Amino acid sequence: MAPKGLNTTLLLRFGAAAALVAALGGCKVLTLEQDRQMRAAAQGGFDASTLVDGMWQGKVVPALTQAAVPLAPLAGQVKAGVLDAYGAQHGRRASSEAPWVFMVSARGKVVSIDRQSRAGVMVVDVAGVGPVSVALGPVVLSTGLRDSLKFLSFNDLPDQLAYGAVAGALNDHALRAVVPVAAHLTPGAQVDFIGATQAPADGEPWQVMPLRVTGA
Repeated sequence: MAPKGLNTTLLLRFGAAAALVAALGGCKVLTLEQDRQMRAAAQGGFDASTLVDGMWQGKVVPALTQAAVPLAPLAGQVKAGVLDAYGAQHGRRASSEAPWVFMVSARGKVVSIDRQSRAGVMVVDVAGVGPVSVALGPVVLSTGLRDSLKFLSFNDLPDQLAYGAVAGALNDHALRAVVPVAAHLTPGAQVDFIGATQAPADGEPWQVMPLRVTGA
């Protein structure tokens, strides 16, 4: 059974979110701002988008860019079965059982772009690596950007909901810059990208949550 205090907190947050829904007229399509207000109410007033907006240029982008390592050597470490030693120097992970997360950089040729799916991707052929799926969203499940930030931890935030919301806000902020660039790319184009990834399962392509994509 959950602690009484936790139940009270959840009820208060649910009540705040429900009140906002009622204020917005019940069943209706929400604007992005209304959705942000609902999520903030459900998290006790915490606003992940505001937090991320305030530290994006000054802290997030410099930290993640500086942490990036070339993807091809990382892929080589995975093939050689020595990822732990490389990860201890260049990656991050939440626990000894969790996968290593890396910020990586690479250049390659666009193979295909899926702009129709809600989980759109751009497949890029990278020398020494093979096909790499670069997320375009709008639906992205990766927490890689958040997990790559050394200055941000779970203990810095109110609760698990807030921690998850920050991951989503980081992805959203990155995609606002990435998607317009990808809109002008076609198969055969050369691109540079920086993003978060982890070692794929055997036979699976690398998947990257991009921080930045630029035409080469």
